[in-house]
Amino acid sequence: MVVDFQELAETVIKGKRERCVELTRQALDEGHDAKYVLDTGLVAGMAVVGEYFRTGRYFVPEVLLSARAMKAAMEVLRPIL
Repeated sequence: MVVDFQELAETVIKGKRERCVELTRQALDEGHDAKYVLDTGLVAGMAVVGEYFRTGRYFVPEVLLSARAMKAAMEVLRPIL
């Protein structure tokens, strides 16, 4: 199965930590560059979270869930970066 980077971004947006880590590992296993995974999936998701926060759609608890999902995925990427 090929990783859908939009789905990866959505896992960050929705704060789905386990699925975020799973998709990050899968992307690396498929041979994607760690920087590409970071930028295209994780950072893209957090950009949406930032916009949601700015417009009042998300509040601090939702932002924290998203940040925790990204942090968990970063633990997978950090040794490679």
